[in-house]
Amino acid sequence: MASPHIFCGLGNPGPRYDGTRHNVGFAVADLLRDRHGGRWAFPDPTYAICRASVRGHEVLLVKPQTYMNLSGDALLALSRAHDIDWSTLIVACDDIALPEGQIRVRRKGGDGGHNGLKSIAATLSTPAFARIRMGVGMPPEGVDASDYVLDAMDADSATVAAAMVRQAVRCVEVWLESGLNVAMNRFNQRERSVPPTGVECEERD
Repeated sequence: MASPHIFCGLGNPGPRYDGTRHNVGFAVADLLRDRHGGRWAFPDPTYAICRASVRGHEVLLVKPQTYMNLSGDALLALSRAHDIDWSTLIVACDDIALPEGQIRVRRKGGDGGHNGLKSIAATLSTPAFARIRMGVGMPPEGVDASDYVLDAMDADSATVAAAMVRQAVRCVEVWLESGLNVAMNRFNQRERSVPPTGVECEERD
Protein backbone atom coordinates (compact mmCIF):
# COMPACT_ATOMS: atom_id res chain seq x y z
CA MET A 1 0.00 0.00 0.00
CA ALA A 2 1.33 3.42 -0.95
CA SER A 3 2.24 5.84 1.81
CA PRO A 4 -0.17 8.75 2.22
CA HIS A 5 0.73 12.25 1.14
CA ILE A 6 1.55 14.60 4.00
CA PHE A 7 0.34 18.18 4.23
CA CYS A 8 1.75 20.10 7.20
CA GLY A 9 0.33 23.53 7.99
CA LEU A 10 2.52 25.49 10.38
CA GLY A 11 1.30 27.65 13.25
CA ASN A 12 1.08 27.89 17.00
CA PRO A 13 -1.54 26.01 19.04
CA GLY A 14 -4.19 27.66 21.18
CA PRO A 15 -6.79 30.41 20.76
CA ARG A 16 -4.22 33.13 21.49
CA TYR A 17 -2.80 32.63 17.99
CA ASP A 18 -6.00 32.15 15.99
CA GLY A 19 -6.27 34.73 13.24
CA THR A 20 -2.61 35.76 13.35
CA ARG A 21 -0.27 35.88 10.37
CA HIS A 22 1.87 33.14 11.85
CA ASN A 23 -1.08 30.73 11.70
CA VAL A 24 -2.03 30.93 8.05
CA GLY A 25 -0.60 27.41 7.61
CA PHE A 26 -3.02 26.11 10.23
CA ALA A 27 -5.83 27.89 8.39
CA VAL A 28 -4.99 26.01 5.18
CA ALA A 29 -5.05 22.68 7.03
CA ASP A 30 -8.41 23.55 8.61
CA LEU A 31 -9.95 24.55 5.27
CA LEU A 32 -8.68 21.35 3.63
CA ARG A 33 -10.38 19.40 6.40
CA ASP A 34 -13.60 21.38 5.92
CA ARG A 35 -13.59 20.75 2.16
CA HIS A 36 -12.55 17.12 2.16
CA GLY A 37 -13.85 15.64 5.39
CA GLY A 38 -12.20 13.94 8.30
CA ARG A 39 -11.82 14.87 11.92
CA TRP A 40 -8.92 16.26 13.89
CA ALA A 41 -7.40 13.80 16.33
CA PHE A 42 -4.65 14.31 18.90
CA PRO A 43 -2.91 10.94 19.20
CA ASP A 44 0.31 12.56 20.40
CA PRO A 45 0.94 15.77 22.36
CA THR A 46 3.12 17.09 19.53
CA TYR A 47 0.65 17.04 16.64
CA ALA A 48 -2.96 17.07 15.49
CA ILE A 49 -3.79 14.85 12.54
CA CYS A 50 -6.69 14.39 10.14
CA ARG A 51 -6.94 11.65 7.52
CA ALA A 52 -8.64 12.99 4.40
CA SER A 53 -9.20 12.01 0.78
CA VAL A 54 -8.27 14.85 -1.56
CA ARG A 55 -8.74 14.38 -5.31
CA GLY A 56 -8.66 10.62 -4.79
CA HIS A 57 -5.43 10.68 -2.79
CA GLU A 58 -5.08 9.75 0.86
CA VAL A 59 -3.60 12.70 2.73
CA LEU A 60 -2.56 13.14 6.33
CA LEU A 61 -3.25 16.73 7.34
CA VAL A 62 -0.93 17.71 10.17
CA LYS A 63 -0.85 20.69 12.55
CA PRO A 64 2.17 20.65 14.89
CA GLN A 65 1.23 21.39 18.50
CA THR A 66 4.80 22.12 19.56
CA TYR A 67 4.89 25.84 18.78
CA MET A 68 6.61 26.98 15.63
CA ASN A 69 10.26 26.62 16.65
CA LEU A 70 9.86 22.88 17.27
CA SER A 71 7.69 21.97 14.28
CA GLY A 72 10.15 19.27 13.27
CA ASP A 73 9.54 17.43 16.54
CA ALA A 74 5.92 16.92 15.49
CA LEU A 75 6.94 15.33 12.19
CA LEU A 76 9.46 13.12 13.96
CA ALA A 77 6.70 11.87 16.28
CA LEU A 78 4.41 11.39 13.28
CA SER A 79 7.02 9.21 11.56
CA ARG A 80 7.10 6.90 14.57
CA ALA A 81 3.38 6.20 14.24
CA HIS A 82 2.96 6.14 10.44
CA ASP A 83 4.80 4.83 7.40
CA ILE A 84 5.99 8.16 6.01
CA ASP A 85 7.50 8.90 2.62
CA TRP A 86 8.91 12.39 3.08
CA SER A 87 9.03 12.93 -0.69
CA THR A 88 5.25 13.43 -0.47
CA LEU A 89 5.52 16.19 2.16
CA ILE A 90 4.37 19.73 1.47
CA VAL A 91 4.51 22.43 4.15
CA ALA A 92 2.56 25.71 4.26
CA CYS A 93 3.83 28.67 6.28
CA ASP A 94 3.78 32.46 6.52
CA ASP A 95 6.46 34.56 4.84
CA ILE A 96 7.08 38.23 5.62
CA ALA A 97 9.34 38.55 2.54
CA LEU A 98 6.36 38.10 0.19
CA PRO A 99 3.68 40.75 -0.36
CA GLU A 100 0.39 40.21 1.43
CA GLY A 101 -1.75 37.67 -0.38
CA GLN A 102 0.95 36.22 -2.65
CA ILE A 103 1.89 32.56 -2.50
CA ARG A 104 5.05 30.93 -3.79
CA VAL A 105 5.44 27.19 -4.27
CA ARG A 106 8.88 25.61 -4.19
CA ARG A 107 10.17 22.05 -4.43
CA LYS A 108 12.89 22.83 -1.88
CA GLY A 109 14.81 25.80 -0.53
CA GLY A 110 16.29 27.54 2.46
CA ASP A 111 14.36 28.48 5.56
CA GLY A 112 14.52 32.23 4.89
CA GLY A 113 14.77 32.82 8.63
CA HIS A 114 11.49 30.96 9.29
CA ASN A 115 11.94 28.90 12.44
CA GLY A 116 9.30 26.33 11.50
CA LEU A 117 11.01 25.51 8.21
CA LYS A 118 14.38 25.53 9.96
CA SER A 119 13.16 22.99 12.51
CA ILE A 120 11.69 20.69 9.85
CA ALA A 121 14.86 20.83 7.74
CA ALA A 122 16.91 19.91 10.80
CA THR A 123 14.63 16.98 11.60
CA LEU A 124 14.65 15.64 8.04
CA SER A 125 18.38 16.47 7.63
CA THR A 126 17.54 18.16 4.34
CA PRO A 127 15.81 21.30 3.04
CA ALA A 128 14.54 19.27 0.06
CA PHE A 129 10.83 19.28 0.87
CA ALA A 130 8.08 21.14 -0.94
CA ARG A 131 6.63 24.25 0.63
CA ILE A 132 3.95 26.86 0.02
CA ARG A 133 5.16 30.20 1.34
CA MET A 134 2.29 32.55 2.08
CA GLY A 135 2.92 36.27 1.93
CA VAL A 136 1.96 38.36 4.95
CA GLY A 137 4.03 41.42 4.06
CA MET A 138 6.78 43.19 5.95
CA PRO A 139 6.06 44.71 9.36
CA PRO A 140 5.66 48.49 9.50
CA GLU A 141 8.74 50.48 10.37
CA GLY A 142 9.53 50.22 14.06
CA VAL A 143 7.47 47.03 14.59
CA ASP A 144 9.34 43.87 15.53
CA ALA A 145 8.79 41.03 13.07
CA SER A 146 7.88 38.54 15.80
CA ASP A 147 5.27 40.91 17.21
CA TYR A 148 3.92 41.56 13.72
CA VAL A 149 3.29 37.92 12.86
CA LEU A 150 1.81 37.13 16.27
CA ASP A 151 -0.56 40.12 16.48
CA ALA A 152 -4.16 39.91 15.28
CA MET A 153 -4.68 41.17 11.73
CA ASP A 154 -6.82 44.17 10.93
CA ALA A 155 -9.92 43.66 8.79
CA ASP A 156 -8.23 44.42 5.47
CA SER A 157 -5.29 42.11 6.10
CA ALA A 158 -7.62 39.38 7.35
CA THR A 159 -9.63 39.58 4.12
CA VAL A 160 -6.48 39.28 2.00
CA ALA A 161 -5.23 36.40 4.17
CA ALA A 162 -8.53 34.50 3.84
CA ALA A 163 -8.33 34.77 0.04
CA MET A 164 -4.72 33.59 0.15
CA VAL A 165 -5.68 30.59 2.28
CA ARG A 166 -8.26 29.60 -0.34
CA GLN A 167 -5.57 29.94 -3.02
CA ALA A 168 -3.24 27.69 -1.02
CA VAL A 169 -5.96 25.07 -0.61
CA ARG A 170 -6.53 25.02 -4.36
CA CYS A 171 -2.76 24.74 -4.80
CA VAL A 172 -2.67 21.63 -2.62
CA GLU A 173 -5.56 20.14 -4.59
CA VAL A 174 -3.76 20.78 -7.90
CA TRP A 175 -0.52 19.37 -6.46
CA LEU A 176 -2.29 16.12 -5.60
CA GLU A 177 -4.24 15.90 -8.83
CA SER A 178 -1.60 17.00 -11.34
CA GLY A 179 1.77 17.15 -9.59
CA LEU A 180 4.02 19.78 -8.11
CA ASN A 181 5.28 21.19 -11.41
CA VAL A 182 1.74 22.03 -12.51
CA ALA A 183 1.01 23.57 -9.11
CA MET A 184 4.15 25.71 -9.31
CA ASN A 185 3.34 26.91 -12.84
CA ARG A 186 -0.21 27.77 -11.89
CA PHE A 187 0.19 29.39 -8.51
CA ASN A 188 3.59 31.08 -8.51
CA GLN A 189 2.32 34.58 -9.11
CA ARG A 190 4.25 37.38 -10.68
CA GLU A 191 4.93 40.28 -8.36
CA ARG A 192 2.05 42.77 -8.24
CA SER A 193 -0.31 40.24 -9.84
CA VAL A 194 -1.91 39.24 -6.54
CA PRO A 195 -5.68 38.92 -6.95
CA PRO A 196 -7.35 40.86 -4.10
CA THR A 197 -10.42 38.63 -4.06
CA GLY A 198 -8.65 35.28 -4.26
CA VAL A 199 -9.36 34.73 -7.98
CA GLU A 200 -6.73 32.44 -9.43
CA CYS A 201 -4.01 34.00 -11.58
CA GLU A 202 -3.23 32.85 -15.08
CA GLU A 203 -0.64 30.14 -15.45
CA ARG A 204 2.93 31.29 -15.93
CA ASP A 205 4.53 30.83 -19.33
